[in-house]
Amino acid sequence: AKMKKLLSVLACTALVLGSLTGCGSSAKKYPEKTINVVVPYTAGGGTDLMVRTVGANIDLDGQNMIVTNIEGASGLTGTLECYHADPDGYTLVSMAAETWGAQWMSGALDFDACAEMTPLCVIAEDPNVIAVAANSEWETFDALVEYAKSAGGKFTIASTSSGGSNESFSYGLAEVAGFDFTYVPYDGGAKSRTAVLGGENDAVVCQVSEIKSLADAGEMRVLGVAAEERSQCVEGPTFVEQGYDIVFGLHRSLWGTPGLSDEVISYLEGKLETACGTDEVKQQLLDLGYEPAYVGSEELAAISVETSEQLEHWVTLIS
Repeated sequence: AKMKKLLSVLACTALVLGSLTGCGSSAKKYPEKTINVVVPYTAGGGTDLMVRTVGANIDLDGQNMIVTNIEGASGLTGTLECYHADPDGYTLVSMAAETWGAQWMSGALDFDACAEMTPLCVIAEDPNVIAVAANSEWETFDALVEYAKSAGGKFTIASTSSGGSNESFSYGLAEVAGFDFTYVPYDGGAKSRTAVLGGENDAVVCQVSEIKSLADAGEMRVLGVAAEERSQCVEGPTFVEQGYDIVFGLHRSLWGTPGLSDEVISYLEGKLETACGTDEVKQQLLDLGYEPAYVGSEELAAISVETSEQLEHWVTLIS
């Protein structure tokens, strides 16, 4: 009788412990609700469309991936929304390590996002370019450099706001090519390109994805692409093939909050790799001006370190 009573007590204890630890059918399985990706830029822009493309093609075992646009402060407002979110895997952010790195080194960002946020994957590469209006006198980058050297600081490069990767790249490019210039920041890349088209500035620095539609329409001419190989998305030679040793661009990527669990990282990596590997997603990315280039969490972390080393030097060039 005592043995039966003891077994009964043990059985009840096991049931209670099972219910408390979530064993069996009551266990919570990630994901059990919608995953929200913060895009820290306007709806309809390149990053927004990129994330929506992946979200429309990813299999999350019955759950959805949606986009929330939280723009402001060159992406910092949306970044902070994710940074302060619960580390449960339901709030992600789409950003580029290069942008965060430049902001951190310039003082615009008060924490090292690349070190604290959780890297998930690179979706695509987006090399930097320098471009001019189609009616510009400069047919080649060499011609532009020759003019810039003679004009001194009067030569102007329009781009996005101060403290970002575009400003750092502009100074790095000028150092490699040996010319002086004046950097003219605008609140948004579209305004900088409009300024060059309108003759207010000489050239624009941006990424392939941002210049693609204007280049395709014959309104702007790409004089140099900061990649190892020519872009699949726009016409124009690389800087390397023109004798200028500079390669740089944005790794358009997804990140999670600090402290994301290994289980969630592994789950999302696998699902994102599958989605980004489909021909449909690859073609849609190319149409947007992005070079499909999926890599996972560890590789993205390594890229972030390499980027930091490059930017550390360039930021010192900014006067």
